[in-house]
Amino acid sequence: MGDLPIGNWQGFLAFELHYEMHIVASLLVKSRTSKISDPESAKFSVTRIQPEGAFHRLGVVNWWQRKYDQGSPAEKVDLAAQLLELEQEGQKRRNAYLKEHWQLTHQAIGTDINDLPRIYDAWRREVLAYFLDIPVSQLPQLVSVND
Repeated sequence: MGDLPIGNWQGFLAFELHYEMHIVASLLVKSRTSKISDPESAKFSVTRIQPEGAFHRLGVVNWWQRKYDQGSPAEKVDLAAQLLELEQEGQKRRNAYLKEHWQLTHQAIGTDINDLPRIYDAWRREVLAYFLDIPVSQLPQLVSVND
């Protein structure tokens, strides 16, 4: 994602959305559809990785909601526009990585989900709608993972 996460707090939040939030649906789908499973790795994931990830995600959501709720309606529009612009740039930068990652995952553990990009895009729209308190139908056209 290059310099995006270190430019300002909005860039860091855009990075966090990609790193922590947008991947949740694809992680769940991949975990349920993989053909190769390591019981010890699965146990470690359930007992350590998933709870720590959830704790971090909740922290990001709570921080953002406190900040966003303090803004006036005009400030919220401005914050949403700033975040969407950087989030869109982050998605453009991340698309090639995601496609390569999904291909490697398919080779490594046997997942074969043709609609994973559509699932990712749909989940991303829902996350942004929730974060920005904007109905999905009112979000601007988003960069797709297939772009």
